[in-house]
Amino acid sequence: MANVTRDADAEAYSSFATSPLIKIVVGDAQIEFHVHKDVLVTETVFFQRILSNSTPGAETKEVKLPDVDPAIFKYFVNWVYTRAAKTKRNTYFDQGYDNIHPENIDGILETWRFAEDMGMPGWQHYLVRALGSRMPASCVGH
Repeated sequence: MANVTRDADAEAYSSFATSPLIKIVVGDAQIEFHVHKDVLVTETVFFQRILSNSTPGAETKEVKLPDVDPAIFKYFVNWVYTRAAKTKRNTYFDQGYDNIHPENIDGILETWRFAEDMGMPGWQHYLVRALGSRMPASCVGH
């Protein structure tokens, strides 16, 4: 069954190399990211809506997200291309915490809210599971 998933993923991304790059300007600092249109449209309901060919202005190659934290968007880009678990400040999942510290919980929740805004329930599910797996048993009722 894993091969079916890999085949489907490979097919979904087979055109990304020839897909146009979309410039996404993020945050108050206006950090620029360049992401393949096919990846954005395949992964998110948000970008499906604004970049679909039937939407007025869909031919645009630039999207502005002034209210998004660039660190979270960087994690988003990493996620849609690699499924690697790195987040804002690169600490939430990488350092093998026995306990989740408040600053990490806030960052994970910010990331979860961004995933919700993007229409990415799979990423939201991953974030919840990753958070739960790192909390002490006394916090999750084990």
